[in-house]
Parts: sequence; C-alpha cells; structure tokens
Amino acid sequence: MSLHDSLLLALESVADVQLMASLRDERLMFGREDDLRLFIPDLHLISPLARKRYRYGTNQIDLLAQVLGVLQQYRTTENARGNSVTAYQLGDCLDLWREDAKERDGFDAASVITDSNYQVMRRLCSEELKTRFLLGNHDFELYRRANYSTWARRYFLTQGNQSQHRGVVLHGDLFDWVESFPNEFNRWAVYFLSTSKLASDYKVSELSKVVRKENALHDFSRQIAGDAAAGDLLTARSTVPDRFNVTTNHKFLAPAHQACHRMNKEYGQQLRFTVMGHTHQAKISVHDGGKDDFFALIDSGAWIEDSVLPNGTRFANAQLTALSGNEVRIYQLGPRKAQLS
Repeated sequence: MSLHDSLLLALESVADVQLMASLRDERLMFGREDDLRLFIPDLHLISPLARKRYRYGTNQIDLLAQVLGVLQQYRTTENARGNSVTAYQLGDCLDLWREDAKERDGFDAASVITDSNYQVMRRLCSEELKTRFLLGNHDFELYRRANYSTWARRYFLTQGNQSQHRGVVLHGDLFDWVESFPNEFNRWAVYFLSTSKLASDYKVSELSKVVRKENALHDFSRQIAGDAAAGDLLTARSTVPDRFNVTTNHKFLAPAHQACHRMNKEYGQQLRFTVMGHTHQAKISVHDGGKDDFFALIDSGAWIEDSVLPNGTRFANAQLTALSGNEVRIYQLGPRKAQLS
C-alpha cells in the first residue's frame, strides 16, 4: 500500500474525502515512495470575539481538529514502519491582521487566538506531528516573538542529493508583489529561492514593511481572497488520474516558474515545483516546455472562504495536499455523511 493510499484510509476515518486535483509526473523529481509531505493551507484562526466582526471565518473547526488528530496518529504509525511523513502549515495560521488590525498596546493577539483555538493549535504544535510553520502576510509579525522564532518564510524540499533541491514551499504572497511592488519582488525572490542566502541575511524588519504595504492595499472586512473557481470533484476512491484539474492559467504560474528557473540557472538547483497557499484557490498549474522545462505550481487552498464548482455549487474550503512518489494530490474534506444524519 502506498503512502497516498494509507493516508486516504486515515482521512476517511473522520472525513468525507474528495479529490480536487492530482498530478503524477516523474519530472517532479520527488520519487521516493517512503517519503510523504503534507501541506496544511491557510487557517486564518481568530478568537470568537473577533469572529463576531466578520461575515466569514475558519471553516469546519471541529473537523480540522479531528483531521489533525488523525495526522498525528498517522505520522507516528508510518514513522514506526520506517517511512517519513513531514507536515507543513503554509502560513496565515493565526490571523493577527483581522484579530486586531489596530494592534492596541498591551494586546497580545497571538495568545488570544491560540487560547481560543487550543485543540487545533495543540495538535498542530504537537511532538507527534512536528509541523513546520511558515509565516504568511496575516501573521508575519510573529517573527518578533521568541516562541515563534522557528516559523520560517521558505522550506526547500530535497530527496537523495541534499544539495539538489527539487521544490520550494512558500506562503505565496511574494508573488503578489510582482504587480504591486516589482522591485521588492525581485529583491526578496532572491532570498526566498536562493540557497546561498542564510537566515542572517534575512532582514525581517525590512520585509515587514513590504508585507504591511501589501496588506494595506486590501479590505479584509468582507473577504480575504473571495470565492475560488474549482473544477469538478472526484470521490477519493475513484482511480486517481495522472492529471486531474491541472491547468496552465494560474496568475502566479509565470512569475513562480521564471523565479525558480533563474535560481536553477544561477545556483545549479533543480527546482521543479513550488507549493504555496495564500490565494485560497486549490489548483495545480503546470508549465510544460518539455523534459528539461517542466514546472508545477501547487496551490493548496485554504480552510476559509468558499470554492464554486462549474455548475454553481458552493462548498466551504477545507483542503489538504499530499506529495509522494512523484505524485501530488489535493483533497477536499468535509464531515462524514454518517455524522450528518
């Protein structure tokens, strides 16, 4: 049984699972069958008090806690079998920006949010799951706090030759700067994607200014990203196609491909894909220019706001992405039908 199959069995113990998108291609160059990477997208957790100010909030909190509990058990079991399971949270876990946009003196928004969402945060931060966290544009200010010092802005994904990175994990707001702040995009893309840059080169106070400028361009009172256009869904027990809902039209595909291609050329890397969140739109997009010019942008969705099917059906985003054996799948999760009856 593959790790994709065993993961699906685990998820189905607590959730109704549907396939949103899939891609199987050896050019991902991430082929080990005993190595599974899990990507938990934007949660945007806030406190119940702050939630009253908005018409939208984190979806399916109880289900999210159940899924995280299952992932804890799953990782423990698979590690005991000699497999490797690594979980990443893709940023915007805590929505400091919406909790208190004015940042009142003496108001500890992070503590208020984590205390209000104790079960979810306890499982995310557990020793069993060992989640690796990214900082998003809504929780970037956590960099100021010592107890969040391990939350990063990028992770490289490597198999075999540790000097040859195959993918990079980002929150994704970097690509918003292409249009708003092109100079900042070029400047920070070098840091995020270059293996020659160390943490000591990371001038977070300067980056914080760019993030604040970008946030200030948006009104989050009614929405963050808004509705996402989704393709059709498949039941997870269907035969998984090599390509399902794979597109070429993601607005960030070109800048992501070009930035990674530049890093490959200048630093001798083999970046073939980027995994991100930020847009709340679960989608796999591919640039396919032949064997040596292949790149996939894996946008992992969110646990906030909605997606809309081609027939107009709406559903609450609750997505999880899994990568193993040169295959990536994005799942849509919902309460088990038996639990609803």
